[in-house]
Amino acid sequence: MSEDGKVCGGRAVTILDKILKPAGLQVEPVCGTAARIYRQLDSGDMDMGISTVTNPLVNHAHTFLTPAYTELVLVLYSHPEALSGADANSVAAIRGLEYQGQRLLMQQQGYQFIEMPDAISASSFFLHQRAQHLISYEGPFLYYLEQHAPDRSQHIRQQPLMKVDAQLVVSAHSVYKERIIQAVTAFAATHKCRYLTECPPTDAAALLSDHPPL
Repeated sequence: MSEDGKVCGGRAVTILDKILKPAGLQVEPVCGTAARIYRQLDSGDMDMGISTVTNPLVNHAHTFLTPAYTELVLVLYSHPEALSGADANSVAAIRGLEYQGQRLLMQQQGYQFIEMPDAISASSFFLHQRAQHLISYEGPFLYYLEQHAPDRSQHIRQQPLMKVDAQLVVSAHSVYKERIIQAVTAFAATHKCRYLTECPPTDAAALLSDHPPL
């Protein structure tokens, strides 16, 4: 469970359970900020996660699996009405994420980043109009928006920045590393899937309708 008492789950857990159960592995979901998850992967306290390729993870020799888990769209969300003063170029973002180089590019263009601990905090900060913009992957923000402010969806501007793959990443220190890699590789080969969320396609449609986005 997360610190606010909410159960960790969703379609990722359902899909991974389907993949790993035949190998005798049980999925135990863990909630946490990006920074905490990175630390747990580095220490081996967490066996695997779902992430875009980032330098901290690559530098620690963790294994990114193919095919990717899913494709994400990185979006810059903005309020239609401009905030005043220094807040006009403010961007709510998750602390420590480089957003595939977009953070540096935007900083060079004059955007000022406001660092938040996680996606929920960044989304809430933005929706309360304490930042002019929000940089976020599309699925998580739209799900949050639907739950907390569905009436605002038509009044927020969005600028897609890029598409990026989210992959399963297995800790270099996991005692289950080889079993996880073999299970995912075998499952993907059997179903010939482009993304794990589409594998097999008939099951993916049901999963997407029954569970919130990752």
